[in-house]
Amino acid sequence: MAITISYPIGAPTVTLTIPGSGWDEPSGYLSSDDIVRAIDGTLRSLRTFRKRRKALKWDYLTLAQKVSLETLYAWGQAFTFADAVDTANQFDALFMSAPEFQQIASGAWAGSGEIEEI
Repeated sequence: MAITISYPIGAPTVTLTIPGSGWDEPSGYLSSDDIVRAIDGTLRSLRTFRKRRKALKWDYLTLAQKVSLETLYAWGQAFTFADAVDTANQFDALFMSAPEFQQIASGAWAGSGEIEEI
């Protein structure tokens, strides 16, 4: 499985395609629904948007790919996340926490990070 991260949003000038990566299933949603029970016992709800969240993981990143992901987080840069297999699974996102990396071989890194739809 591969993912593609393109930035800046709207006019991609940099595209980072990372093969051998994926995410932990199931992908979560951050809900902001408001549910209130009235005095007579009826349930009233106000439906609002739901944001997607994904816990990404990467295997065998190059140093350049690792630095690009770290830079996206450090700068607070929004990017477009796309699944190479399911092209309908595409959304604009931000890293919610600093991506974590471990060196697994000379010039190869594994890592993980959590993103949220904006």
